[in-house]
Amino acid sequence: MAAAFLPTATGLFCGSRVTGTVGAPCPSALRPAPPPSLAFFPRRAATANGGVDAAAAAAAAARRAPLRASVAAPPPPAPLLPVPAAATHRATRGLRGVRPIHTALITGASGGIGAETVAALGQLYPDLRCLVVAVRDTEKARARLLGSDGELAANPRLAAATVLVQVELESVASAVAAAEEAVAALDRVAGCGLDLFVANAGVMACPQAVTEDGFEKQMAINHLSHAAMTRTLLPALRAGGTSADGTAAGPGRAVFVSSTAALIASRYTALPLPNVRTAPTAAPFTSYKRWVQYGESKLANAVWAAGLAAREAAAATGVTAVSVHPGVVATELGRYLLPGWLAGRMGTPPAGLAARAVKVAGLKTPPEGAVTSVRAAVAGADALDNGAYYIDGNVKSGMLKMLGDPAAVGAFYDETLAALDAVSA
Repeated sequence: MAAAFLPTATGLFCGSRVTGTVGAPCPSALRPAPPPSLAFFPRRAATANGGVDAAAAAAAAARRAPLRASVAAPPPPAPLLPVPAAATHRATRGLRGVRPIHTALITGASGGIGAETVAALGQLYPDLRCLVVAVRDTEKARARLLGSDGELAANPRLAAATVLVQVELESVASAVAAAEEAVAALDRVAGCGLDLFVANAGVMACPQAVTEDGFEKQMAINHLSHAAMTRTLLPALRAGGTSADGTAAGPGRAVFVSSTAALIASRYTALPLPNVRTAPTAAPFTSYKRWVQYGESKLANAVWAAGLAAREAAAATGVTAVSVHPGVVATELGRYLLPGWLAGRMGTPPAGLAARAVKVAGLKTPPEGAVTSVRAAVAGADALDNGAYYIDGNVKSGMLKMLGDPAAVGAFYDETLAALDAVSA
């Protein structure tokens, strides 16, 4: 469990922009409205005497009517598509069919399993209409994905439809802004909603730090900012993407990259999210344990996915969500645990003696580490248990006991919403 590369994502992430083909205007319902929390608990319009302003309430109901109509009876899942013969990536092996995906957003894809997820999706969906990649370092992502020998170099059309969005996941505001920019890109490039959101970016066992929003750094980057992005993306996920001829793929899916390191924190009956909003001299920072905090942030990913799945199922939107453990992968996620000269070499697939050393150490290569994320992303609705936690490709795991407690899942989900609302208030 304390292996040097105990893993999930690849690092911090996000980028600039590559222009794509301009599509039809995106429906206004897909554009996130302020506040960024938009989604789950609409506030009532109050009058000065504490009552409800009837006109404002009627206007709010009218705005929500199209959404209610669209979620009352979600469309049946679209038929699976055949796997292209040219799909040779490790994560595509053994697939017998994939669900339609026309648009996708992935965080943390400038290296590691994020870049490999992009590579696999590019092979499975060569006609993807818009791919948004949210990364911290856009030039690094541009070189890795769009360079002459990049992951998408063999598909110039998809490379042209790829949009790099810069994001600093230490900041909730930056995460929301990146999600809003992603929605705008979907509008501009494809004219439709979002089929797939992969929350892959992360940081592991970093030195003690507090973000500008007052959160412990690992919880902020790994969980809270991705939760903020999710809320902003929900209208687009509920709408889903469409093909060039207007065929709808159905509601979208969110995949959250977690880790079995969550077991470090799963002894808790509830996650201590409110406690991370403290001064550096107060608990839990006075006894900061980097691995425990990492485990809590990874459990948070899985619990948030379960909570999102439950809320969207209750609303009959058709949006699905799962969490995954990619394995112990040799990526730059372990940069805080390695000498600087070695940490910088962990973002690309190892070769030669390095590849042999990875195998001897029992680690997965980045292409192998992307398998579980990719399979969770492309599996048909009938092959996926909404809200579940997956390991080793397509194996549903019950190791995270908190996921079996709907009350605890709901409580943590609401705690997350409250924490994000406090930042944006």
